[in-house]
Formats: sequence, C-alpha cells, structure tokens
Amino acid sequence: MVAFLIFSSIFLFLALFDSKKLLSKEDYFVAGRKASGLQVGFSVIASCVGASATIGMCGLAFSVGFPAIWWLLSGAVGLSVLSLFLLKKLRRQPGLTMLEITKERLGGTATRLCAIVIVLAWIAILAAQFIAMGSIVEQMTGSSAKISLFLGAVVILLYTLIGGQTTVIKSDVIQLTVMIVGLLALFLTLIHIDPKPLSELRFELLNDRFQTQDLSRFALLIGGSYIVCPMLFSRFMSARDNKSARNGAVIAVVGLIFLAVLFVLIGIQARHFLSSSTPPDQVLAAVATQLPLFFNQILFLVLISAILSSADSCLLTAATVISNDLMRNPCIKTSRLIMCALTLVALYLSSSDRGILDLMLMANNVYVCAVVAPVFAAVFSSRPLNRTIIVATIVLCSLIALWAECNECFEWTLAAFVLSVTGTAIAVYFRAPQRTEAISLKS
Repeated sequence: MVAFLIFSSIFLFLALFDSKKLLSKEDYFVAGRKASGLQVGFSVIASCVGASATIGMCGLAFSVGFPAIWWLLSGAVGLSVLSLFLLKKLRRQPGLTMLEITKERLGGTATRLCAIVIVLAWIAILAAQFIAMGSIVEQMTGSSAKISLFLGAVVILLYTLIGGQTTVIKSDVIQLTVMIVGLLALFLTLIHIDPKPLSELRFELLNDRFQTQDLSRFALLIGGSYIVCPMLFSRFMSARDNKSARNGAVIAVVGLIFLAVLFVLIGIQARHFLSSSTPPDQVLAAVATQLPLFFNQILFLVLISAILSSADSCLLTAATVISNDLMRNPCIKTSRLIMCALTLVALYLSSSDRGILDLMLMANNVYVCAVVAPVFAAVFSSRPLNRTIIVATIVLCSLIALWAECNECFEWTLAAFVLSVTGTAIAVYFRAPQRTEAISLKS
C-alpha cells in the first residue's frame, strides 16, 4: 500500500504543476494541441492497455493459449484503419470531442444519442478498471478490496480532475514506460527460471478453446471500437501538427502489437508456475508470488500503471462528452463536477459480479453496434445524413445489441452491427433535404 501511495503521489504533484498552466478549455480538454508524436503514441498505447490487456489478456492466454493475442491485435488493426482513413479528415476539423466534429452531419438528436451510448459504455469500462484496481491491491498487499478500490478511484479522480488532458498524456508516458520495463523484466525472469515453455510454444491463431466465433467477436467489438473511439480521437486532436499525429499513430500500432505478444507469452509461461484451476483474473498476481519480493513490487507497479493509464482516459472522455455534447457547456468547472458523479456511478457498478473482460465486452458491444458506423460515415460525409433514418438506426441497434449482450447471443450482436452499417448507408444515400441541410450548416 505504501508503494501505491508513493507512486500515485507522482501524478498528483504532476497534476498540480500542470493546473497552473491551464489558461483555456483547449488546454484542459486537448492539452493545448501541443503534444508531440511520441507523447501521442505512448498515450494511445497506455490508454488502450488497461485491465483488459494486463489482467484480462494474460488470464485469457493462460486459458486459451496464443490466440489470446487477438484482443490487442484486433485493436491494432482497428487503429490502423483509423490512421489510414480517418486521421487526415479528423485533423482538418478540430474540435474538443469526436461528436463535435460530426454533429452537423449527424444532427442534434443523433449526436445526443451517440453521446449517451458513449457515456454509458465508458462508465462500464471505468468500472472494469476499478474492479481490477481493488483486486490487484488486495491480492498483492493484503489490504481490503473495498478500501483499495476506493483509494484507487480517488487517486484517478483527483489527478485527472486537476490536470486534465495535459496531465493524462504526461502521466501516460510515465506509466507506459514503467509497464514496458516491468513486463520485460518479469518475462525474462520467468524464462530464466524455466525456459522450457518457450521452446514448446505453438504459434496458433485459432484452436479448440478459441474458435472462429471468438475471433469474430474480438474483431468486431474490439477492432471496431478502435476505428471510431472518442478517447483516441482526443489524443490525435491533442497533437501539435499532422506529422505528430501520424507519427503517434505509427508508434501506437507498433506498440500495441509488441505488448500483445508480450502479454500472451507471459500468460502462457505462467502455466508452468500455477495450477490450471487458477482463475484467469488472478493469474498475474498469482505468478508474482512465485518470484522474489523485488519482482512482486515491480509487477505491482506495472499493473497499477496499466489501470491508471486507462481509467483516467475513460473518466476524462466521458466527462468531456457530457459537458460538451450533452450539456453543451464545455467548461472546466462543469467537467470536474461531472467527473465526481461518474466516479461514484462507476464505483457502484464495480460492485457487480461481472468480470473484467465481461464488462469491457458489454460496453464495446453496444458502442460498436450503435455508434461506429454512423460516426465513421459522418466524418467522411460532406453533407448531413438523413436525420430520421440515422436516429432510428442508432436506437434500434442499441436495443438489439443490449438484448444480445444480456442473452449472450453473439449472432444478434452481429445482426445489430450489420443493421447499423446498412441503416447508415441508407442515411448517407437519402441525405437530408436541401433546406434542412442549409439550416444545419448555418447553426
């Protein structure tokens, strides 16, 4: 617990230092648009590699083997699509949020519906990070899970609330550096103790425990969420110029692939240190008990870094969407109050019985089916989409995706996404009438 408090204090001091330089809402929400390519790339990686890739992905590799790589590999593919097809258009239309850029083409009602879906999805993701935080601190320090969860939530809230995007990006660089160094040290130590598992590794992308349907689910729900993601959009909008944004995207794609391989190898290596009955969510913490105390502390900082780097981005993104796209009042004070409310809601949701991966996939399910296709089309479109059709598409696909998640029926999730793409294509073809378009562009 002492190590956690000391490590957390670094980001609190950083936030207090950065808060003195916040002169405008752009400084707070998009880091003054001054981030370098390295900062953008590291921040994107750190924001994506949260509980899902640390605890969840290593646990999945422990259970199914090398095919677990598709979790982050799907994200890397989605991010590549974003950088190739959307990044240039995104940079031509600077705004504080993704939906601010597309609202003239989507229309007011569709924009608000997308905002609601984004906020609900990001609260679920934030809750997943809180669950991971409590689990890690409890297992590795012996402290109460509830107290650990609460302290972690307070730390995340405070430094994000105080420093905004500037602090989030700077802290992401520090946290990702700690993660890479610590994970490499852990992997090399495991190999040094027992190199046999590496020689027996099977590089398979599918097997009897991870089949085509699992791959389809990851490709759609994870890959799709990276193509159109308000959190990633905000990072690229924070870049100082187009070159920095492009370089950041390349760094992020390479980094995600590297970490995907590393996480999988660690999870597979852990099989030779742990019982097969070990719960997937406890694999990393359990393998740390097999190593000297020094490595236990390193792994603790790695896991805390991973969760902090993702949770702060989720919190800031959700608060920005509410203040800017729902309340239309993008001021710093309002966003800070919203962050406090969102943290309480996520804490309540984290008391549910759902696992980390379940919460992540639940959030991505509804988000991908309802938001990705309409926003993707709106970024490309030069004229407003048909308002009635796009609103009906978002509502219907949200309901179908939610029903599919509650009933654990991926076929209906796939149907919702196909319907979303189809409905969006129709909305693009039957564009808004000329008079409506003219009024929309003036507003």
